[in-house]
Amino acid sequence: MAIQSDVAGAVLSSAVVSKLFWRIIPLLFLLVMLNYIDRSNLGFAALQMNSQLGFTPAVYGTGASIFFIGYLCSQIPANLLTHKFGARRMISWIMVAWGLVAAAMALISDAKSFYILRFLLAVAEAGMIPGATLYISQWFPQSERGRAIGTLYTATAAAVMIGGPLSGALLELPAWLGLQPWQWMFIIEAAPTIILGLFIGRLLTDDPSRASWLDERECTELVTTLAHERRNVGTLNVTGGTAVLANWRVWILFITYICIGAQFLSMVLWLPQIIRHLQNLRPFEIGLISAIPYLISVVLMYYVGQHSDRTGTRSPYVIAGLIIGAAGCAASAYLTASPMLSLIALIVGISGCNPLVGPFWSFATGFLQGRAAAVGIGLLSSGGSIGGFLATYLLGVFRQQFGSFDVGLYFMAGIALIGALLMWLVARNQEATLLGRAPASAS
Repeated sequence: MAIQSDVAGAVLSSAVVSKLFWRIIPLLFLLVMLNYIDRSNLGFAALQMNSQLGFTPAVYGTGASIFFIGYLCSQIPANLLTHKFGARRMISWIMVAWGLVAAAMALISDAKSFYILRFLLAVAEAGMIPGATLYISQWFPQSERGRAIGTLYTATAAAVMIGGPLSGALLELPAWLGLQPWQWMFIIEAAPTIILGLFIGRLLTDDPSRASWLDERECTELVTTLAHERRNVGTLNVTGGTAVLANWRVWILFITYICIGAQFLSMVLWLPQIIRHLQNLRPFEIGLISAIPYLISVVLMYYVGQHSDRTGTRSPYVIAGLIIGAAGCAASAYLTASPMLSLIALIVGISGCNPLVGPFWSFATGFLQGRAAAVGIGLLSSGGSIGGFLATYLLGVFRQQFGSFDVGLYFMAGIALIGALLMWLVARNQEATLLGRAPASAS
């Protein structure tokens, strides 16, 4: 059986596709899951840390959002370094660095140390997820990329699904050796990252042409398919690093990903406190409930990515996800008089919004090649960081100003609707070109 690429004429056998998925995706999945646990466990630490250190919602929101400023400053340089030195070395360095900083979060003692460590954590790990996305774009053809990226991004949902109950359980441990449970949580959850980072370089390969786990015929087939695809992506192809900055579609996608980042990134950091606001539960119970939308997302991400690859379209899934996210946030804010219904609405919104990430990145990487992919992915990821910063910070401000999350959730709903409109605008002609059909117009 042969699998046809999105670009007519490029064929990759099912045997090679299977090897790509089994060799690359589980490893990247594990790395991204550890990455997301170490950045998102702050939401659970806040259940104890805020009261013990006297942090107000505004202080917490500022510290949580400062992460995205560090991410914004570091993503493009980190991705360019990955493009230059290869994923094998860069990911190893990144993992050890972010693991050490994640463990050092246990040293937070006041607002200043909180802000500094969150910023350093972002700088240390900035290249991980964009680098993994770049790595997939260098190994997988368009026909398989939606499923590959979608599966990769299920790791972010799996991190909350697994990390939520784990973090909640660790918070119920007794204090030991002068450290509070939230401090032990940071140290224990950072340890696997540091250990794996010391060995990861032996497991990754920088270039498809050097893949020792493919035989000569399979290696030639993969390299030929990827080269054919790069030559035939049509007039939308962008290859130079500076050309990215002159492409209007990239900038609309950048703003779109600001809206996506606002939804995707801020909810993880505030969800435990929103759940506690709606239902006064123990940390472990909050962890179990917070895992529900991400468990649903794991399933949906896989099937959405698979269906997106089969149909060859990406934007409808992105638009639908943003609309569901908007409806869930708005309904949750409207129904706060009924805490259970409000929580169910929020779970539906998060579950429906998260699966859009795979199709979005498949869409974006479909016309970015070479150095442009490194710059473009870094640029778009930085848009997510801006969205994450704004939404995380403003949710804290709204929470302190109004005493509830209602205004913040309405704000999130409006941002999601703007993102859906922008995605529709940028996708009108592009997907026809990427599928090998002549668009109405292209520039």
